[in-house]
Amino acid sequence: EALTAKDSRRLHGRTCAVILAAAMDTPTLLKQARLHVRRHFSKHIPAALAFHDLEHTLSVTRTALAIGRASGLKPDELLAVELAALFHDTGYAFAHKGHEAESVRLAETFLRAHKAPALLIRRVSGLIRATQLGVRPRGLMQQVLCDAYSAKAGQADFDVRSELLRKELEAVTGAKLEKHAWASENLRYLEAHRFHTPHARQRYGAQRTINLGRLRDRLSVPARKLRAPVAFKDP
Repeated sequence: EALTAKDSRRLHGRTCAVILAAAMDTPTLLKQARLHVRRHFSKHIPAALAFHDLEHTLSVTRTALAIGRASGLKPDELLAVELAALFHDTGYAFAHKGHEAESVRLAETFLRAHKAPALLIRRVSGLIRATQLGVRPRGLMQQVLCDAYSAKAGQADFDVRSELLRKELEAVTGAKLEKHAWASENLRYLEAHRFHTPHARQRYGAQRTINLGRLRDRLSVPARKLRAPVAFKDP
C-alpha cells in the first residue's frame, strides 16, 4: 500500500530523530553549548549591547523551548531550536548589521568541533538565518524560534526592553534617537508584528494588544496600518 504524503513526512521525521539520537550524546552537547555561549558573551560581546546581551539570549532560548513543546516539536527538533536560540546572537561579537551570518559561522564551527551530525548543523544554520530581517519563517521550527525572538512584542516589559534597544542603537551608530521618533518606530513595529504559532498568539497576543494601545495613546494615533519599521525589527 502506497504511503500518503502525511505518512511520508512522519516516517521522515522519525528517521531523522533516530539518526540524530544515534549519532551523538545530546545532553553533553547541550551542556557544552550552553557553557560555550555563556563564555562567548562574557569574553566577546561588547558592553554597549544593552539589549542583545546574554540574558536576552537565555530568555529567547527558554521561550523557544516553551513554545516548541506546546507546539508539539519532537526531541530532535527541540534540540535544533535550542541550539539555534543559543547561537542566534553570538555574531554580534563581530557585526551588528548582518550579524546572523556570523552567528551561523560560529554555530557551525562549534557543532563541527563537537562532531554533530550534518543534518543537525543544517537545521541550526537554517533556523538562525530565519531570524534575519525580511525572511519569512518556513516550517514549524522556524516559526517557533521567530515567535520566541519576537515575544517581547507581547510581554509586559516591552517598554523597558525597547528603551534598552534604543540605547544600544545609539551606542552602536553614534546617532541620537529622539524619544518621540523612537516611540513611533515602536508603534510601526507592533502594527506590523504577527505571531506565527497558535501557542504564541494565545500566550502573548493579549499583551501585544495592550502594548499597542498604550503606544497609540501616548502618541495620540488612531488604529491604522503603518509602514513596517526598519530598526526595531521582527524576523
